[in-house]
Amino acid sequence: MINKRYIHNTKQSQFLFKKLTQQIANTAPKEYNQFQLSKPVGLSTPPKPNVMYKEGNSFKDMFDERKTSQRTKELEKEFQQSGFFDMYAFRKTKGKLFLSPKSFWNAKFSLYFPHLVGSKLSTGEITNIEDSMRGKITVVKYAGNKVGESMVTSFFQKRSKDNKNPVVIDYLNDENAINNDFNFNGSCPPQVQIVEINMVDNSLKSFLLKLTLFSLRRLITSTKRQNLYFICNRNQLPFGKREELGVNNVYAGYVFIVDPHLKIRWLGCGEASDDDVCTLWKSVKAIKKEFTSDGQCSIKK
Repeated sequence: MINKRYIHNTKQSQFLFKKLTQQIANTAPKEYNQFQLSKPVGLSTPPKPNVMYKEGNSFKDMFDERKTSQRTKELEKEFQQSGFFDMYAFRKTKGKLFLSPKSFWNAKFSLYFPHLVGSKLSTGEITNIEDSMRGKITVVKYAGNKVGESMVTSFFQKRSKDNKNPVVIDYLNDENAINNDFNFNGSCPPQVQIVEINMVDNSLKSFLLKLTLFSLRRLITSTKRQNLYFICNRNQLPFGKREELGVNNVYAGYVFIVDPHLKIRWLGCGEASDDDVCTLWKSVKAIKKEFTSDGQCSIKK
């Protein structure tokens, strides 16, 4: 009887050891290769006020083999993608982690932008960011550091079609540029706007940023831009949610197109190529047309 129990425990121990060894091996950093983004990114449910995105399984889920296995895979991937891995991937691709989609995603298959809470640069007021986006076409500039932010700024600089006297149209700093191209008098809604999200990834950076808010306000002088510039805590989006959104690299900057129903229709990252800039603003124009039917100014339900 003792021998049988000894043998049984040995086999069980060997199985557990083998499983643990495999899980540890799975957490080793993998080679990162730049890829072509084609599938829609985002969350399956629309953003709702006061929702808190949780990570991990509930006590009940611990007894669900499928959910436990899924959570194990999520943890393995999270361990793979440490801060060092983020830096490695960022340097290898020069911030261009993926190639942007050639066109915007069909609304039918698009997924949702998340619920985010942030403080307005203008007043410091804490607000639900999606409230500023609902009913409008929003180009979201999303970054968590100076390098990533400066890279994606290139998405907002468009060259004019005048070959003799080319001019760079700066949608970010020229308050009239967006209005002239998309929100001119007589144009149909939805209006087009730019929202900037500064994702702060730890309490120290958050503290330092608060100390420099006055300087940031002096740098961004436009009241309209300040009202649409939000400072957010990155921790409100757990690893799994950031993975679904395609924004897990802490060093990179990203650009979203979000439609009036808060669906993500396009995503870019890093330094913009001429094609990226062209695709971004052509997509904005095309999505605006989607929400205009029979020449009437209306948003489709």
